[in-house]
Amino acid sequence: MKIFIVLAIVTTYVFAYGVPVGAATVATAKLTASSRTLDGEELLRIGDIHEVQHHWQEALPYYQRALSAFREKRNRKGETRALLKMSHVLMQQGKLDDALTTVNECVRVASATRDSKMQAQALVQRGLIAEALEHGGLARTSYEEAQHLFEKAHDGEGVIDARIRLGSVLARQGELDAGLALLQQAYQDAQQQSLLALQMAALPGIGQAQLELEHSDAARRAFEDGLARAHGLQDLKQEALFSMRLARLNQSSQDFKEGRQLAQRSLMLYQAVRDRLGEADSLSLLGTLYLNDKDEDQALTHHQRALELYRALRHRAREAGSLTNIGIVYERQALSPLAQETYGKAISLLQSLSESSSSSMSRF
Repeated sequence: MKIFIVLAIVTTYVFAYGVPVGAATVATAKLTASSRTLDGEELLRIGDIHEVQHHWQEALPYYQRALSAFREKRNRKGETRALLKMSHVLMQQGKLDDALTTVNECVRVASATRDSKMQAQALVQRGLIAEALEHGGLARTSYEEAQHLFEKAHDGEGVIDARIRLGSVLARQGELDAGLALLQQAYQDAQQQSLLALQMAALPGIGQAQLELEHSDAARRAFEDGLARAHGLQDLKQEALFSMRLARLNQSSQDFKEGRQLAQRSLMLYQAVRDRLGEADSLSLLGTLYLNDKDEDQALTHHQRALELYRALRHRAREAGSLTNIGIVYERQALSPLAQETYGKAISLLQSLSESSSSSMSRF
């Protein structure tokens, strides 16, 4: 087992740096593996090999072992990095409560490092998990603290990233003018620094805020600009996101055919990058678009597929939303008893979610 692990590390260096590996190198690796225990850095690298392939279940034990190794050496920075990676994997697995517990420990440990950038990165990760759990207040404070720490560390890219995330949260919480102002400031800063990826990252929030302000033409321009940038950068995940935003915009304008084409495109792209949450959201949108076009059978099929994915991801809020959508379809099909039963399940789930949310928030 140790031989296999070291060979995996050697292979990683070959791909990363183009270093030729001869028989002598492999023999040395075998000898090294048999004579010592892997340290925290090596364990992190092996976890990264699994993570880049989306092998979450395989990555997590290596990060956990790395955490133990760093704790044994009292290496706070290494401990922070291991906890950060663990929280990301748990989030990808849909274990959001565990991810929040882990990232809160990460924030606590990071504060002891006196490394402002590292603390800010931990807070951004906490914000992402809080958003997934729909804890808007925690997400907001996390991004506000992260922005301050990135400024302290003189990390311009980090400041822009935190500002984008904070602006998006503010807009979703109804503070549209404040959120839009932050997002536009972040976009301008990214332009000045020629940071194309961050320019693109600001555009979904800008478009959504414009849409909420009933500036549909400005929203469409932002989404179309983002889609063009994503295509140019070959960023499939962002291309999927902007396709979905435009699909929703077409739904609002009752152009259901164009909306379905864009939603189908987003579904294909999310499947290609193995983003199951994005895939479920695309299916849910397709279900709604089919229902808008009075195709109840296709609507039911897509909402049921979305429900299965949300359940697998343990995303209870979206699961409740899918149940509600299915209930609406049943009503359209004149299946009132099934509709009422499905609505009842959605209500029970939302009540359970509310109680769980109150309990988890009281711990932090």
